[in-house]
Amino acid sequence: MAEDGSISLAELIEPLARRLSPDQVGLFEPLSGMMVLNVEQDAYMAMAQRFADGASLPEDRSFFAAINHEVYHFAQAAASGFMFDRQRTALRVLNSGEPPPDPPPDPEFEQVIAQCREEAGDDPELKARLQRMVWVMEEQQRLAILEARAAPGDHSVDGALFPHLFVHFRERGERERRPNAHGLSILGLLEGSAVIHTHLLMEARDEAARSIASEIETLPPEYGELLAFTVPLAGERSLEVALPATAVALCYARPNEAYCALVPMLLAASEGGALARGRELFDSPPEIPAAGTWLGDSVAQHQADPSYPIYDSVLEALRSGRWGIGSYELMADPRAMHSIDRFPLGLVTRSRSHSPFDVPERAARLWLAGTVLRSRSRRRDQREFEKFAVTWAQDVLDRAFGTGMTVPPFPPATAPEAPAPDEGGAQ
Repeated sequence: MAEDGSISLAELIEPLARRLSPDQVGLFEPLSGMMVLNVEQDAYMAMAQRFADGASLPEDRSFFAAINHEVYHFAQAAASGFMFDRQRTALRVLNSGEPPPDPPPDPEFEQVIAQCREEAGDDPELKARLQRMVWVMEEQQRLAILEARAAPGDHSVDGALFPHLFVHFRERGERERRPNAHGLSILGLLEGSAVIHTHLLMEARDEAARSIASEIETLPPEYGELLAFTVPLAGERSLEVALPATAVALCYARPNEAYCALVPMLLAASEGGALARGRELFDSPPEIPAAGTWLGDSVAQHQADPSYPIYDSVLEALRSGRWGIGSYELMADPRAMHSIDRFPLGLVTRSRSHSPFDVPERAARLWLAGTVLRSRSRRRDQREFEKFAVTWAQDVLDRAFGTGMTVPPFPPATAPEAPAPDEGGAQ
Protein backbone atom coordinates (compact mmCIF):
# COMPACT_ATOMS: atom_id res chain seq x y z
CA MET A 1 0.00 0.00 0.00
CA ALA A 2 1.26 3.45 -0.85
CA GLU A 3 1.91 6.08 1.81
CA ASP A 4 -1.23 7.97 0.81
CA GLY A 5 -3.36 4.89 1.48
CA SER A 6 -3.93 4.03 -2.18
CA ILE A 7 -3.55 0.46 -3.43
CA SER A 8 -1.06 -0.22 -6.21
CA LEU A 9 -2.00 -2.22 -9.29
CA ALA A 10 0.59 -4.83 -8.28
CA GLU A 11 -1.28 -5.46 -5.02
CA LEU A 12 -4.47 -6.09 -7.00
CA ILE A 13 -2.80 -8.25 -9.67
CA GLU A 14 -0.72 -10.55 -7.49
CA PRO A 15 -3.58 -12.52 -5.84
CA LEU A 16 -5.64 -13.04 -9.01
CA ALA A 17 -3.69 -15.79 -10.78
CA ARG A 18 -3.47 -17.72 -7.50
CA ARG A 19 -7.23 -18.29 -7.75
CA LEU A 20 -6.80 -20.44 -10.87
CA SER A 21 -6.05 -24.14 -10.58
CA PRO A 22 -2.52 -25.14 -11.68
CA ASP A 23 -3.79 -26.64 -14.95
CA GLN A 24 -6.12 -23.72 -15.75
CA VAL A 25 -4.71 -21.51 -18.50
CA GLY A 26 -7.05 -18.58 -18.06
CA LEU A 27 -10.43 -17.31 -16.99
CA PHE A 28 -12.62 -14.51 -18.25
CA GLU A 29 -14.40 -12.78 -15.36
CA PRO A 30 -17.47 -11.16 -16.96
CA LEU A 31 -18.57 -8.75 -14.22
CA SER A 32 -15.28 -6.82 -14.45
CA GLY A 33 -14.53 -7.62 -18.10
CA MET A 34 -11.07 -8.91 -17.09
CA MET A 35 -9.20 -11.93 -18.46
CA VAL A 36 -6.91 -13.59 -15.90
CA LEU A 37 -4.06 -15.66 -17.37
CA ASN A 38 -2.16 -18.24 -15.37
CA VAL A 39 1.17 -17.47 -17.01
CA GLU A 40 4.26 -15.42 -16.25
CA GLN A 41 4.55 -12.13 -18.08
CA ASP A 42 7.74 -13.08 -19.94
CA ALA A 43 6.26 -16.39 -21.12
CA TYR A 44 3.12 -14.64 -22.35
CA MET A 45 5.10 -12.04 -24.29
CA ALA A 46 7.29 -14.76 -25.83
CA MET A 47 4.21 -16.68 -27.02
CA ALA A 48 2.68 -13.51 -28.43
CA GLN A 49 5.90 -12.75 -30.32
CA ARG A 50 6.10 -16.27 -31.76
CA PHE A 51 2.47 -15.95 -32.89
CA ALA A 52 3.24 -12.62 -34.57
CA ASP A 53 6.26 -14.20 -36.30
CA GLY A 54 4.24 -17.21 -37.49
CA ALA A 55 6.47 -19.50 -35.41
CA SER A 56 4.10 -20.73 -32.69
CA LEU A 57 4.99 -23.94 -30.86
CA PRO A 58 2.45 -26.76 -30.30
CA GLU A 59 2.06 -25.74 -26.66
CA ASP A 60 1.38 -22.17 -27.77
CA ARG A 61 -1.56 -23.40 -29.82
CA SER A 62 -3.12 -25.04 -26.76
CA PHE A 63 -2.64 -21.82 -24.81
CA PHE A 64 -4.27 -19.67 -27.47
CA ALA A 65 -7.13 -22.16 -27.88
CA ALA A 66 -7.90 -21.75 -24.17
CA ILE A 67 -7.72 -17.97 -24.55
CA ASN A 68 -10.05 -18.05 -27.57
CA HIS A 69 -12.54 -20.05 -25.53
CA GLU A 70 -12.55 -17.33 -22.88
CA VAL A 71 -12.71 -14.58 -25.53
CA TYR A 72 -15.99 -16.08 -26.75
CA HIS A 73 -17.30 -15.77 -23.21
CA PHE A 74 -16.31 -12.10 -23.49
CA ALA A 75 -18.38 -11.89 -26.69
CA GLN A 76 -21.36 -13.48 -24.92
CA ALA A 77 -21.06 -11.09 -21.98
CA ALA A 78 -20.56 -8.00 -24.14
CA ALA A 79 -23.18 -8.68 -26.82
CA SER A 80 -26.12 -10.68 -25.44
CA GLY A 81 -29.07 -9.30 -23.54
CA PHE A 82 -29.13 -12.26 -21.17
CA MET A 83 -25.51 -11.95 -20.08
CA PHE A 84 -25.59 -8.15 -19.94
CA ASP A 85 -28.63 -8.24 -17.66
CA ARG A 86 -27.05 -11.06 -15.63
CA GLN A 87 -23.93 -8.99 -14.89
CA ARG A 88 -25.86 -5.77 -14.31
CA THR A 89 -27.96 -7.62 -11.74
CA ALA A 90 -24.82 -8.91 -10.01
CA LEU A 91 -23.41 -5.38 -9.76
CA ARG A 92 -26.71 -4.19 -8.31
CA VAL A 93 -26.56 -6.97 -5.71
CA LEU A 94 -22.96 -6.10 -4.86
CA ASN A 95 -23.92 -2.48 -4.26
CA SER A 96 -26.98 -3.37 -2.19
CA GLY A 97 -25.19 -4.96 0.76
CA GLU A 98 -24.65 -3.49 4.18
CA PRO A 99 -21.03 -2.86 5.21
CA PRO A 100 -19.66 -4.73 8.24
CA PRO A 101 -20.88 -3.10 11.45
CA ASP A 102 -18.55 -1.14 13.66
CA PRO A 103 -17.46 -3.01 16.78
CA PRO A 104 -19.88 -2.41 19.65
CA PRO A 105 -18.73 0.28 22.08
CA ASP A 106 -16.89 -0.94 25.15
CA PRO A 107 -17.09 1.81 27.81
CA GLU A 108 -14.60 0.06 30.07
CA PHE A 109 -12.01 -0.26 27.30
CA GLU A 110 -12.58 3.34 26.21
CA GLN A 111 -12.06 4.50 29.80
CA VAL A 112 -8.76 2.61 29.99
CA ILE A 113 -7.61 4.10 26.67
CA ALA A 114 -8.54 7.60 27.80
CA GLN A 115 -6.53 7.13 31.01
CA CYS A 116 -3.53 5.75 29.08
CA ARG A 117 -3.71 8.64 26.63
CA GLU A 118 -3.66 11.11 29.51
CA GLU A 119 -0.69 9.36 31.12
CA ALA A 120 1.19 9.22 27.80
CA GLY A 121 0.90 12.96 27.34
CA ASP A 122 3.32 14.13 24.66
CA ASP A 123 5.78 11.26 25.14
CA PRO A 124 6.26 9.87 21.56
CA GLU A 125 7.28 6.39 22.77
CA LEU A 126 4.28 6.03 25.07
CA LYS A 127 1.94 7.35 22.38
CA ALA A 128 3.33 4.81 19.90
CA ARG A 129 2.82 1.98 22.41
CA LEU A 130 -0.75 3.09 23.00
CA GLN A 131 -1.43 3.27 19.28
CA ARG A 132 -0.18 -0.30 18.85
CA MET A 133 -2.34 -1.54 21.70
CA VAL A 134 -5.46 0.14 20.30
CA TRP A 135 -4.74 -1.28 16.85
CA VAL A 136 -4.35 -4.83 18.21
CA MET A 137 -7.68 -4.63 20.05
CA GLU A 138 -9.54 -3.07 17.12
CA GLU A 139 -8.06 -5.50 14.59
CA GLN A 140 -9.05 -8.42 16.78
CA GLN A 141 -12.63 -7.13 16.82
CA ARG A 142 -12.59 -6.51 13.05
CA LEU A 143 -11.43 -10.03 12.27
CA ALA A 144 -14.04 -11.50 14.60
CA ILE A 145 -16.82 -9.56 12.84
CA LEU A 146 -15.63 -10.73 9.41
CA GLU A 147 -15.41 -14.32 10.61
CA ALA A 148 -19.01 -14.16 11.78
CA ARG A 149 -20.24 -12.71 8.44
CA ALA A 150 -18.54 -15.21 6.14
CA ALA A 151 -20.11 -18.46 5.01
CA PRO A 152 -18.64 -21.62 6.58
CA GLY A 153 -15.40 -22.53 4.85
CA ASP A 154 -15.08 -19.15 3.09
CA HIS A 155 -11.78 -17.66 4.25
CA SER A 156 -11.70 -14.75 1.84
CA VAL A 157 -11.92 -11.07 2.70
CA ASP A 158 -14.60 -10.48 0.07
CA GLY A 159 -16.71 -13.42 1.19
CA ALA A 160 -16.96 -11.71 4.58
CA LEU A 161 -17.44 -8.19 3.22
CA PHE A 162 -20.08 -9.16 0.63
CA PRO A 163 -21.74 -12.40 1.79
CA HIS A 164 -24.96 -11.44 -0.02
CA LEU A 165 -23.11 -11.36 -3.36
CA PHE A 166 -21.92 -14.94 -3.00
CA VAL A 167 -25.37 -16.10 -1.95
CA HIS A 168 -26.55 -14.55 -5.23
CA PHE A 169 -23.78 -16.31 -7.18
CA ARG A 170 -24.55 -19.64 -5.56
CA GLU A 171 -28.26 -19.39 -6.33
CA ARG A 172 -27.56 -18.23 -9.87
CA GLY A 173 -25.14 -21.09 -10.41
CA GLU A 174 -27.73 -23.60 -9.26
CA ARG A 175 -30.25 -22.21 -11.74
CA GLU A 176 -27.79 -22.14 -14.60
CA ARG A 177 -26.63 -25.72 -14.00
CA ARG A 178 -30.19 -27.10 -13.99
CA PRO A 179 -30.95 -28.91 -17.30
CA ASN A 180 -34.27 -28.42 -19.01
CA ALA A 181 -36.47 -31.25 -20.26
CA HIS A 182 -34.13 -31.67 -23.24
CA GLY A 183 -31.03 -32.04 -21.05
CA LEU A 184 -29.62 -28.58 -21.81
CA SER A 185 -28.71 -26.15 -19.05
CA ILE A 186 -27.79 -22.48 -19.40
CA LEU A 187 -24.23 -23.37 -18.40
CA GLY A 188 -24.23 -26.11 -21.04
CA LEU A 189 -25.29 -23.57 -23.66
CA LEU A 190 -22.58 -21.09 -22.64
CA GLU A 191 -19.77 -23.62 -22.45
CA GLY A 192 -20.74 -25.84 -25.36
CA SER A 193 -20.99 -22.89 -27.72
CA ALA A 194 -17.57 -21.61 -26.55
CA VAL A 195 -15.98 -24.96 -27.41
CA ILE A 196 -17.57 -24.88 -30.88
CA HIS A 197 -16.64 -21.26 -31.55
CA THR A 198 -13.01 -21.82 -30.53
CA HIS A 199 -12.45 -24.66 -32.97
CA LEU A 200 -14.37 -23.04 -35.84
CA LEU A 201 -12.23 -19.94 -35.33
CA MET A 202 -8.96 -21.87 -35.45
CA GLU A 203 -9.71 -24.77 -37.81
CA ALA A 204 -11.56 -25.77 -40.96
CA ARG A 205 -15.04 -27.16 -40.29
CA ASP A 206 -14.21 -30.84 -40.89
CA GLU A 207 -11.15 -30.67 -38.66
CA ALA A 208 -13.10 -28.67 -36.08
CA ALA A 209 -15.79 -31.35 -35.85
CA ARG A 210 -13.20 -33.98 -34.92
CA SER A 211 -11.41 -31.67 -32.49
CA ILE A 212 -14.63 -30.67 -30.76
CA ALA A 213 -15.70 -34.28 -30.26
CA SER A 214 -12.27 -35.14 -28.90
CA GLU A 215 -12.13 -32.17 -26.52
CA ILE A 216 -15.63 -32.67 -25.13
CA GLU A 217 -14.66 -36.17 -24.03
CA THR A 218 -12.08 -34.62 -21.68
CA LEU A 219 -14.38 -31.98 -20.18
CA PRO A 220 -17.13 -31.99 -17.52
CA PRO A 221 -20.55 -33.21 -18.73
CA GLU A 222 -22.11 -29.76 -19.15
CA TYR A 223 -19.70 -28.98 -22.00
CA GLY A 224 -21.30 -31.74 -24.08
CA GLU A 225 -24.96 -30.90 -23.40
CA LEU A 226 -25.38 -28.55 -26.35
CA LEU A 227 -24.20 -31.00 -28.99
CA ALA A 228 -25.97 -33.90 -27.26
CA PHE A 229 -29.20 -32.04 -28.00
CA THR A 230 -28.21 -30.67 -31.41
CA VAL A 231 -26.63 -33.64 -33.19
CA PRO A 232 -29.72 -35.93 -33.15
CA LEU A 233 -31.69 -33.11 -34.81
CA ALA A 234 -29.11 -31.52 -37.09
CA GLY A 235 -26.60 -34.26 -37.85
CA GLU A 236 -23.84 -32.93 -40.09
CA ARG A 237 -25.37 -29.43 -39.93
CA SER A 238 -24.86 -29.23 -36.15
CA LEU A 239 -21.89 -26.87 -36.36
CA GLU A 240 -23.72 -24.74 -38.90
CA VAL A 241 -26.72 -24.09 -36.66
CA ALA A 242 -25.18 -24.17 -33.16
CA LEU A 243 -23.70 -20.65 -33.00
CA PRO A 244 -26.53 -18.81 -34.79
CA ALA A 245 -29.01 -20.53 -32.46
CA THR A 246 -26.86 -19.59 -29.45
CA ALA A 247 -26.61 -15.94 -30.54
CA VAL A 248 -30.38 -15.58 -30.76
CA ALA A 249 -31.07 -17.73 -27.68
CA LEU A 250 -28.89 -15.55 -25.47
CA CYS A 251 -31.28 -12.67 -26.06
CA TYR A 252 -34.12 -14.47 -24.26
CA ALA A 253 -34.62 -14.66 -20.50
CA ARG A 254 -34.26 -18.48 -20.53
CA PRO A 255 -31.72 -19.07 -23.29
CA ASN A 256 -31.46 -22.84 -22.95
CA GLU A 257 -35.19 -23.16 -23.63
CA ALA A 258 -34.88 -20.74 -26.53
CA TYR A 259 -32.03 -22.71 -28.09
CA CYS A 260 -34.05 -25.91 -28.18
CA ALA A 261 -36.88 -24.15 -30.03
CA LEU A 262 -34.58 -22.25 -32.41
CA VAL A 263 -32.58 -25.17 -33.80
CA PRO A 264 -35.52 -26.61 -35.81
CA MET A 265 -36.27 -23.10 -37.13
CA LEU A 266 -32.71 -22.77 -38.41
CA LEU A 267 -32.75 -26.24 -39.93
CA ALA A 268 -35.73 -25.14 -42.03
CA ALA A 269 -33.31 -22.93 -43.98
CA SER A 270 -31.43 -24.52 -46.85
CA GLU A 271 -27.99 -25.95 -46.11
CA GLY A 272 -25.54 -23.11 -45.58
CA GLY A 273 -28.33 -20.68 -44.82
CA ALA A 274 -28.47 -20.99 -41.03
CA LEU A 275 -26.37 -17.87 -40.36
CA ALA A 276 -28.64 -15.68 -42.51
CA ARG A 277 -31.78 -17.27 -41.07
CA GLY A 278 -30.49 -16.63 -37.56
CA ARG A 279 -30.08 -12.97 -38.43
CA GLU A 280 -33.74 -12.86 -39.51
CA LEU A 281 -34.82 -14.44 -36.22
CA PHE A 282 -32.62 -11.99 -34.32
CA ASP A 283 -34.28 -9.04 -36.08
CA SER A 284 -37.82 -10.49 -35.76
CA PRO A 285 -37.68 -12.74 -32.71
CA PRO A 286 -40.33 -15.45 -32.52
CA GLU A 287 -42.41 -15.81 -29.40
CA ILE A 288 -41.17 -18.82 -27.44
CA PRO A 289 -43.27 -19.19 -24.27
CA ALA A 290 -40.82 -21.53 -22.55
CA ALA A 291 -37.98 -19.05 -23.17
CA GLY A 292 -39.64 -16.14 -21.43
CA THR A 293 -39.10 -12.50 -22.29
CA TRP A 294 -37.19 -11.31 -25.33
CA LEU A 295 -34.38 -9.19 -23.83
CA GLY A 296 -32.71 -8.12 -27.04
CA ASP A 297 -28.98 -7.63 -27.24
CA SER A 298 -26.65 -5.75 -24.90
CA VAL A 299 -27.15 -2.51 -26.81
CA ALA A 300 -30.91 -2.64 -26.23
CA GLN A 301 -30.41 -3.55 -22.58
CA HIS A 302 -27.99 -0.68 -22.04
CA GLN A 303 -30.33 1.80 -23.72
CA ALA A 304 -33.09 0.76 -21.32
CA ASP A 305 -30.87 0.88 -18.24
CA PRO A 306 -27.32 2.30 -18.55
CA SER A 307 -26.38 1.68 -14.91
CA TYR A 308 -23.77 -0.97 -15.80
CA PRO A 309 -20.84 0.70 -17.62
CA ILE A 310 -18.25 -2.07 -17.94
CA TYR A 311 -18.90 -2.76 -21.63
CA ASP A 312 -19.62 0.80 -22.77
CA SER A 313 -16.73 0.86 -25.27
CA VAL A 314 -17.90 -2.43 -26.81
CA LEU A 315 -21.47 -1.21 -27.04
CA GLU A 316 -20.35 2.00 -28.73
CA ALA A 317 -18.50 -0.01 -31.39
CA LEU A 318 -21.45 -2.36 -31.93
CA ARG A 319 -23.96 0.49 -32.04
CA SER A 320 -21.93 2.69 -34.37
CA GLY A 321 -20.91 -0.09 -36.75
CA ARG A 322 -17.23 0.80 -36.30
CA TRP A 323 -16.25 -2.86 -36.49
CA GLY A 324 -18.63 -3.59 -39.35
CA ILE A 325 -20.46 -6.18 -37.24
CA GLY A 326 -23.31 -6.18 -34.75
CA SER A 327 -24.08 -8.17 -31.62
CA TYR A 328 -25.51 -11.09 -33.57
CA GLU A 329 -22.45 -11.51 -35.80
CA LEU A 330 -20.07 -11.27 -32.84
CA MET A 331 -21.71 -14.31 -31.27
CA ALA A 332 -22.86 -16.23 -34.36
CA ASP A 333 -19.97 -16.00 -36.82
CA PRO A 334 -16.38 -16.84 -35.78
CA ARG A 335 -15.08 -14.79 -38.72
CA ALA A 336 -16.42 -11.65 -37.00
CA MET A 337 -13.56 -11.84 -34.51
CA HIS A 338 -11.18 -10.77 -37.27
CA SER A 339 -13.12 -7.51 -37.66
CA ILE A 340 -12.13 -6.26 -34.21
CA ASP A 341 -8.95 -4.24 -34.30
CA ARG A 342 -8.37 -4.40 -30.56
CA PHE A 343 -10.47 -6.18 -27.97
CA PRO A 344 -11.60 -3.70 -25.30
CA LEU A 345 -11.05 -6.02 -22.38
CA GLY A 346 -8.47 -6.15 -19.62
CA LEU A 347 -5.88 -8.89 -19.45
CA VAL A 348 -3.83 -9.90 -16.41
CA THR A 349 -0.81 -12.20 -16.27
CA ARG A 350 0.72 -13.28 -12.96
CA SER A 351 2.58 -10.01 -12.64
CA ARG A 352 1.17 -7.40 -15.02
CA SER A 353 -2.06 -6.05 -16.47
CA HIS A 354 -2.63 -5.09 -20.10
CA SER A 355 -5.66 -3.05 -21.07
CA PRO A 356 -6.84 -0.03 -23.06
CA PHE A 357 -8.20 1.55 -19.86
CA ASP A 358 -6.60 4.30 -17.83
CA VAL A 359 -5.09 3.47 -14.45
CA PRO A 360 -8.09 4.37 -12.24
CA GLU A 361 -10.45 2.28 -14.38
CA ARG A 362 -7.95 -0.55 -14.56
CA ALA A 363 -7.65 -0.53 -10.76
CA ALA A 364 -11.43 -0.57 -10.38
CA ARG A 365 -11.76 -3.52 -12.76
CA LEU A 366 -8.96 -5.42 -11.01
CA TRP A 367 -10.64 -4.82 -7.66
CA LEU A 368 -13.97 -6.03 -9.06
CA ALA A 369 -12.38 -9.16 -10.54
CA GLY A 370 -10.62 -9.85 -7.25
CA THR A 371 -13.89 -9.48 -5.39
CA VAL A 372 -15.75 -11.93 -7.64
CA LEU A 373 -12.89 -14.44 -7.52
CA ARG A 374 -12.40 -13.91 -3.78
CA SER A 375 -8.68 -13.54 -4.32
CA ARG A 376 -7.92 -11.68 -1.09
CA SER A 377 -7.34 -14.07 1.79
CA ARG A 378 -8.74 -13.35 5.24
CA ARG A 379 -6.46 -16.04 6.60
CA ARG A 380 -3.50 -14.02 5.37
CA ASP A 381 -4.83 -11.03 7.29
CA GLN A 382 -5.21 -13.29 10.32
CA ARG A 383 -1.64 -14.57 10.09
CA GLU A 384 -0.26 -11.07 9.68
CA PHE A 385 -2.24 -9.90 12.70
CA GLU A 386 -1.12 -12.85 14.81
CA LYS A 387 2.55 -12.26 14.03
CA PHE A 388 2.23 -8.58 14.88
CA ALA A 389 0.23 -9.34 18.04
CA VAL A 390 2.87 -11.82 19.27
CA THR A 391 5.63 -9.24 18.70
CA TRP A 392 3.60 -6.57 20.46
CA ALA A 393 2.74 -8.81 23.44
CA GLN A 394 6.35 -9.96 23.78
CA ASP A 395 7.43 -6.32 23.91
CA VAL A 396 4.88 -5.66 26.68
CA LEU A 397 6.15 -8.65 28.71
CA ASP A 398 9.78 -7.64 28.22
CA ARG A 399 9.07 -4.18 29.58
CA ALA A 400 7.00 -5.48 32.49
CA PHE A 401 8.98 -8.55 33.56
CA GLY A 402 12.27 -8.53 31.70
CA THR A 403 13.19 -11.26 29.22
CA GLY A 404 12.22 -14.25 31.35
CA MET A 405 8.73 -14.68 29.88
CA THR A 406 7.72 -15.42 26.30
CA VAL A 407 4.41 -15.30 24.52
CA PRO A 408 3.24 -18.70 23.22
CA PRO A 409 3.22 -18.55 19.42
CA PHE A 410 0.08 -18.66 17.33
CA PRO A 411 -0.10 -21.44 14.72
CA PRO A 412 2.72 -21.19 12.14
CA ALA A 413 2.45 -18.18 9.84
CA THR A 414 4.05 -17.76 6.44
CA ALA A 415 2.87 -14.28 5.49
CA PRO A 416 5.13 -11.23 5.88
CA GLU A 417 4.96 -9.47 9.22
CA ALA A 418 2.23 -6.85 9.37
CA PRO A 419 3.42 -3.25 9.72
CA ALA A 420 2.58 -1.27 12.79
CA PRO A 421 -0.37 1.10 12.38
CA ASP A 422 1.88 4.13 12.35
CA GLU A 423 3.77 2.60 9.37
CA GLY A 424 0.80 2.31 7.06
CA GLY A 425 -1.53 0.03 8.95
CA ALA A 426 -2.98 -3.33 8.02
CA GLN A 427 -5.75 -3.88 5.48
